[in-house]
Amino acid sequence: MVRDWLGSMTAWSAGGDVTLVSQKGAFSVTAMNGDANVEFVSTSLAADSAITAANGLVALSFVSEPAVTLRAQARWGAVLTDLDASFTRETDEQSTWSIAQLGGGGPIVTLRNLNSDIRITRAASAN
Repeated sequence: MVRDWLGSMTAWSAGGDVTLVSQKGAFSVTAMNGDANVEFVSTSLAADSAITAANGLVALSFVSEPAVTLRAQARWGAVLTDLDASFTRETDEQSTWSIAQLGGGGPIVTLRNLNSDIRITRAASAN
């Protein structure tokens, strides 16, 4: 677990969970056999970011609503959210994605899960 990281963060695990708490910069998180969790607390995201899991949950929570575009794909699961977001479907050469813009859209946050769900929620407060 990484807490209160100010800049960009890349985290990868082959056999466990990856959790970023109070993340304030761009991120790339991959968990091959565990959950991939990010709590994003900034009001803006400077660059495209991604969360990927192969055999665990993908979870993204926002304390505020930054201007971002969500691009989600849950191959053997569902995209679940408590945000007031309208998702549309887009298909590229190989995949179908659920797309939503928050705060008018902005940098892309790609959420991909091969075998489970993607949860996008509003966090209660910054830790």
